[in-house]
Amino acid sequence: MRRWSAVALVALLVIAGVLWYVRGRNPDEAVETGGVMVALRVDGGFDTTIERGEPLLLEVFLQGRTDAVSATLGSAAMPWHRLVSLQRDSDVALGEPVVLGLPRVLGVVLDGGKPSLVDEDASLARIVGRQRTYTVALGVPPELTSALPVGRRTIRATIGAVTSLPVSVTVTEPTADREVERLRRSARFSVRAGNYETGKRVAESVLARQPDDVGAHTTIGDALNGLGRPREARAAYLKALAVIRSGRQFYEEPESLYARIREVERKLGPLTKRERAAAPPVR
Repeated sequence: MRRWSAVALVALLVIAGVLWYVRGRNPDEAVETGGVMVALRVDGGFDTTIERGEPLLLEVFLQGRTDAVSATLGSAAMPWHRLVSLQRDSDVALGEPVVLGLPRVLGVVLDGGKPSLVDEDASLARIVGRQRTYTVALGVPPELTSALPVGRRTIRATIGAVTSLPVSVTVTEPTADREVERLRRSARFSVRAGNYETGKRVAESVLARQPDDVGAHTTIGDALNGLGRPREARAAYLKALAVIRSGRQFYEEPESLYARIREVERKLGPLTKRERAAAPPVR
């Protein structure tokens, strides 16, 4: 009888300890991942090739596996994208990826074939079936990829107990004929990561080699806009537009460039007569 009493007492202590642990955990660390599907893309696909010193761009997607799935990941204090980790197939470290911009919530696909952008706080992923997709862009900066050995690697994204299918990244030695493209990508990466001064400086080095580079002018405009200098940003965007309209290089006039110009003009308020006269008409 005493033996059974001792066993029962031990069992009660174990149960009490488990309950104490569960209740005492920080709720920000709790992750509900039942039925959630995680997908990983690299440069928009499942495989890519980069040169050492070239940024690596990744995007993570979350969605329910079926319409019946309901799950919650993250919190205001610990956004869901900070729970994502990247696993590699070797001991070669990629370093800590940086978040490029804010997480987004995509809704149902519209008639035009593009998903709608849901206006809500994306720090908490409320998975309700397949109605919404949560996505965030991550990147490995050039200073970290420059230390990677040449070869092929596979990477998976993990959140909680869920792991994505792998993507493939092949790292090669840098070549002289792709130097400008490496600089372009590095400049855009720095601006997306919020390193505006670095992005501006690298984009200016592109213009030193190719003065009519539309992407570099646009990146400089983005950097200046991020630095709170909308008037200079507008001038950079207008230079990009002037190159497009000069016909020296073939470009379609991008709506995204018009949107950038309109954004900084809203910040500036009414333009002077000289500014309006000097600027080409914007759609």
